[in-house]
Amino acid sequence: EEVKLKAAAFLPERSAYAQPFHKWVSEVNKKCDGKLEIDVVGPSAIKPLEQWNALKTGVIDMHYGPSNYYKGTMVESDVLILSKKDAPELRKNGVWAMMNELHKEKLNAWYLTHFGQGLQFYIYTSKAAKDGRFPDQRLRSMNIYDDFLRGLGATPVRMSPGDVFTGLERGVVDGFGWALWGVSDFGWHKHVKYRYGPGFFNAAINILVNLDKWNGFTDEQRKCLTEMAMWGEKQWPRWRDELSAKELEAQKKAGVTFQTGSQQRNEFGGKFIKAVEYVINGRLGKCELAECGSGNPAVPCDLPTEEKPKGLDWDLWLGPAPMRGYHSALSPRGVHKNYPAFRKYEEYAGGGLADFGAHMFDIAQWAFGKDRESPVKIVPAPGENATHGAKMVYADGKTLVHVKQGGVKFIGEKGSIHVNRGSLKSEPASILQEPLTESDTRLHNPQNHLNNFIDCIGTDTQPVCDVEVGSRTAALCHLANISYDLKEDLKFDGKKWRFEGSEAANAKLDYAERRKGFELPGLD
Repeated sequence: EEVKLKAAAFLPERSAYAQPFHKWVSEVNKKCDGKLEIDVVGPSAIKPLEQWNALKTGVIDMHYGPSNYYKGTMVESDVLILSKKDAPELRKNGVWAMMNELHKEKLNAWYLTHFGQGLQFYIYTSKAAKDGRFPDQRLRSMNIYDDFLRGLGATPVRMSPGDVFTGLERGVVDGFGWALWGVSDFGWHKHVKYRYGPGFFNAAINILVNLDKWNGFTDEQRKCLTEMAMWGEKQWPRWRDELSAKELEAQKKAGVTFQTGSQQRNEFGGKFIKAVEYVINGRLGKCELAECGSGNPAVPCDLPTEEKPKGLDWDLWLGPAPMRGYHSALSPRGVHKNYPAFRKYEEYAGGGLADFGAHMFDIAQWAFGKDRESPVKIVPAPGENATHGAKMVYADGKTLVHVKQGGVKFIGEKGSIHVNRGSLKSEPASILQEPLTESDTRLHNPQNHLNNFIDCIGTDTQPVCDVEVGSRTAALCHLANISYDLKEDLKFDGKKWRFEGSEAANAKLDYAERRKGFELPGLD
């Protein structure tokens, strides 16, 4: 006999967050026809924060909502927002079973599955940050990131999603913490100008079934729901990417501006933009190789311990990095004329490779049209102790090579172009001597990175280095560093931001363990 289930979703169907669930329900009703039928009500029928308890007490049979809504009853629910693994992996490694037991015990619920992996949170504001902090700004928050916002100087404010638009309009709040989705659904994008990253946490929106109801199902009914849960897990990456693209486009149209620090695209006398224009206009013929110069890969910190100066909060300076003794090379005291050496060590930075690599890889990425994708293959440098020579290969064969020589050298069929902050030359020289024509593609040249950012705020356009450009460039540095460390061929999925077939490489995407008090970022 077919069982009819009453489900409650925490947001209305038109919301981006609710759409994957409604797609899933529609497919369940088709595939489980004759066994199960799900009818969904939204927050107008049962308030979002009351839905989990309605499930627990049997008022509803199924619930779709964020795990942090019932954190007070099940504190362990928050663990999923820090997970780096998708739902199918969690089924394999035992996490799903553990979470299911906790839900059965504390919520009288069967934990069917969850959506949200890879959907991260950002800070949105109407006023610009000051040196990366938000002093004197009141930001709508939730318990999962109250401390995070306080740590950045902001004042967290409790406010229901339905009140945020009015709060922004009247100046009650200056912004909010929220995931990528939903900003345009609520119309909030009309009142904010800035989105700050990198993204933190992952969304965790669970699909739960009342345990008494689940136990009353036939084996066939349970089997159908479980199979559909696993089907939904496989569909999630595609649903996520499609909805994320729509949300980003809506935010761009609304003029939400995000600029990253790749100032070589704008400055240094236009040398880099000229080099890129000659490459994209075919002056080198077919060009699929770029040699990018920067320093050595990061190394473990082996500095001895010195006496810590008074007034220095060394624990805060270290942040999530492993505890070690103070050394003046890492954090010089007083007036000094050298760059702090922390950037050399893998516990704190990406070495000289990432220091200038973030600038030089960016130019090659720009010229090759790869601002929205990552390499699919990373080939380690030859030699046991090699510090240069790693290769990063894109799906179409275009290749970036990490070399010692400074700047970027593009090598094509007809010659090469080498560009650095102080020089621009070609081999043969005639390549650059022949000017570009009116029919050639020209790139926007604002000439000043900061002015580009400010102009884009005023014109509701995107700067030359928006959020994804910066993230892809930073990823190149990390991919190369991991290659030098593991010394093996690696395959990378730029949509999932994960390596394929190498747990050793995936383990290096974050600290093995963040120190107590610094667990919040949980970046993926």
